[in-house]
Amino acid sequence: MSRVHGISDDTWARTLAVHNTAVSQGTLKNYDSAAAHFQQWCAAERIPFDNSRSIPEPILCVYAASMAGVYAGGTARSKLAGLRYAHELHALRWLGSPRLLQILNDVDLAAPDTARRDQRPPVTVAMLDKALLRLDPHRLFNVCVAAAMPTIFWGQLRGGEVLSMTRTYNFTVLPTVKGACLQADAGGNTSQQMTAIWLPCTKVERRGIWIWLARHYNDPSQVLREHFEVNRLAPDDPLFAYRDDRTPPPTISPPSQKPCAHQNLVC
Repeated sequence: MSRVHGISDDTWARTLAVHNTAVSQGTLKNYDSAAAHFQQWCAAERIPFDNSRSIPEPILCVYAASMAGVYAGGTARSKLAGLRYAHELHALRWLGSPRLLQILNDVDLAAPDTARRDQRPPVTVAMLDKALLRLDPHRLFNVCVAAAMPTIFWGQLRGGEVLSMTRTYNFTVLPTVKGACLQADAGGNTSQQMTAIWLPCTKVERRGIWIWLARHYNDPSQVLREHFEVNRLAPDDPLFAYRDDRTPPPTISPPSQKPCAHQNLVC
């Protein structure tokens, strides 16, 4: 077995695995995409690429400048961040410079209009109430959505922290019904003053975190209870799933997420 610096390949592979643990899968995917984009650019420019050596500073500057008028400044910075991560991963010196930072600022100024988005207005309580009033309470899907919307709003959650992005529900990172402790007046334990939901993993808290929902006139505690009862959810079912006894279940998902199915539940 070959050895580098006296370290076996297996030991080094485990080291790299630990190095990646603190980075989300989505971020790693973006970093891989950035590395692939740089290699494609090198091929198009006929620039030799060697992943065992640091990328020279002039090459970094030229690469960054090539994105002027094509990408937004944030996209250019994200691609450079992916290259820097690859350098750190392989113990290579990152040769960034003040000149590179200046070019990235210029890329931001030169971003095409299509790369800019108008700032969206924030979601308000009035908007939430209006949306809830438009949901048909006789549809099981709508009951599920009516529970998810205020939970995400008042819990200040990212959608991907409680809703699946794929058809396969990842129970190691997404919440289940048994992780919801409803407050006393919503059917929970008599000592439970506020509703709490256990999130097994978030972008920031990889070991999980409890989300507490304060009591007020439209906190989601009651709609969560109704959601659990109407959809006949078991403790190990996804937190937000609606029951459809038809086979196969329809590919319908909560807002902004892709469909996912769990037995005869659609989440």
